[in-house]
Amino acid sequence: MSDTFALGQVHVRQTQRPAVAATKVAETKAVARVSPSVLIGALVVVSTFIVYLATMAPDIYSLDSPELAAAANSLGIAHAPGYPLYTLSGWLFSHLFPVSSVAFRMNMFSAVLGAAACGFVYILALRLTTRPVIAAAGALALGFSYYFWLDALAAEVYTLDALLFAGILLAAVAWRSQPTTGRALMVGLVLGLSLSNRTSTALTLPALLAFVWMSGERSPRAYAAAAGGIAAGLAFYLYLPLRSATGVSFGPGEYRLDGSLQISDLASWSGFWAHVSAEQFQADVFAYGPVAMLREAGTFAGWLAGSFLVVGLPLGVMGIARLWQRDRALLVLLAGAALPIAIFFIGYGAIDKRFMMLPVYVVWSLWMVVGLDWAMELGGVADAPWLVFAALALPIMALAINWQLVTLRGEDRVRNAAEVTMAGVSPNAIVYGRFADVAPLQYLQTVEGQRPDVRLVNNWTVESGFLVELAAANVGRVPFYMTQEDPEVCRQFACVPAAGAYEVRPRGG
Repeated sequence: MSDTFALGQVHVRQTQRPAVAATKVAETKAVARVSPSVLIGALVVVSTFIVYLATMAPDIYSLDSPELAAAANSLGIAHAPGYPLYTLSGWLFSHLFPVSSVAFRMNMFSAVLGAAACGFVYILALRLTTRPVIAAAGALALGFSYYFWLDALAAEVYTLDALLFAGILLAAVAWRSQPTTGRALMVGLVLGLSLSNRTSTALTLPALLAFVWMSGERSPRAYAAAAGGIAAGLAFYLYLPLRSATGVSFGPGEYRLDGSLQISDLASWSGFWAHVSAEQFQADVFAYGPVAMLREAGTFAGWLAGSFLVVGLPLGVMGIARLWQRDRALLVLLAGAALPIAIFFIGYGAIDKRFMMLPVYVVWSLWMVVGLDWAMELGGVADAPWLVFAALALPIMALAINWQLVTLRGEDRVRNAAEVTMAGVSPNAIVYGRFADVAPLQYLQTVEGQRPDVRLVNNWTVESGFLVELAAANVGRVPFYMTQEDPEVCRQFACVPAAGAYEVRPRGG
């Protein structure tokens, strides 16, 4: 009986060999078809990361970078709206790769996210053209554009924003090709994660709904799955009240007249909502009148043109026209996601809003891919190999032109200035200054333990006139410094240059 069974096994194996062989041949052919595009995609990611790493800031940099790095390292709470996803993922990344300083690791985190975003853009572009080299050209043109590249060189939330924005588009397009409940859930999840990084992602929701409706989706189950995904992604916001309830030592708050900080209670609904809704920045929303708004729009057009070396503008316009002919639902998704972001931040009164436009640059790079592909078809040279590779001229030019403009390699001025101040101020001093000056000091104090006796007051979170009250309450009692001169304070007191700042003393003292 066992012999019969063994013979049966041999017979089955023999009869299956042709099928197995055919399967292996099919798999080999499939690998051969996929490999070139996968290889090119890997080259896009690796090359952008290497370039970012070679030009990356080696230490603390300016604006939000020191504060975000300090918040992630200490599991604190960053400025509004809190960026819980960035804080938690930054903490994880900086602890998985314990090389050099915390600032270096967080800068490298931005480089990794930027390179990954270029990879997502490449995958998206492959759905818009059959030519992987053209898809790579679009992704690399984005990666080596001035503002995208510069933002990938220091700790910031915007490269994560670009990655998740591209992820939303990719998930939506993948869902349309195979509209399953699982893929609807994935669209919602990526959207929720993106909202947990930056609340402005909510501006893309109408475009997503329009795309889904135009794609023929009417099933309540699909919408419910997407809503469930959004809720799961938004769960990261629970970090803010939970962490606040533990007595976090680094976070937003109100300064007392002795220079100490009373950290806000985000465990309460009012405190949580005020922070997540960025209540303190409401004045920056729609900060311009009609004439100034037009001027800001012109400035943005200049940023866009410069990002893609001008030649990218007509290619993008051609891409828009082509999608209007062939895929209006996708055009609605891309334009509907990018335009509200562009309009909102054109009218936003922040000094770093040019980096808030990264999702718009992502969309424009995709339109460039479509436009270049169509231009080659119209010229009758779509299959000319040399012209396909000529598409790489744009990213190569961007690489050559922007390298010296964006590189932060060897940048140490921020640390040096901060260390001069921290080392030079008197014991138990109060140091008052603008955000760009105080954030590096907070990093040195929080992350590296320098000068815990110094009380740092960031003017970004105080009312106008607080400095005069603070000076009046402390000058002559404790050492008092300002990072910049203030006319009102210097009329009442003597302002003496010291420690890279100004020591405020009683007149005649």
